Amino acid sequence: MTTLALKHSIIETLKELSPNKMKVALDYLEYLREKDAEWDATAEILANKKLLKDIQVARSDWKKGKKANFVAWRNICKTKHV
Repeated sequence: MTTLALKHSIIETLKELSPNKMKVALDYLEYLREKDAEWDATAEILANKKLLKDIQVARSDWKKGKKANFVAWRNICKTKHV
């Protein structure tokens, strides 16, 4: 089935649903859209070999107690007012 045919079928099916069921369908479609975005982000991270290596090093450093290699979150979030 083509994309256009799928879209047409979805629209025709929606026309037959009650407003409450249309809301459920919309919620589910939005969920699927968000999941696609999350998978895209995951694939992007997994494709970044340097980032994966940095994560492995950070995990190893943390396990070894090399806390000096890390910055406290509260120090990252501090903003300077000019």
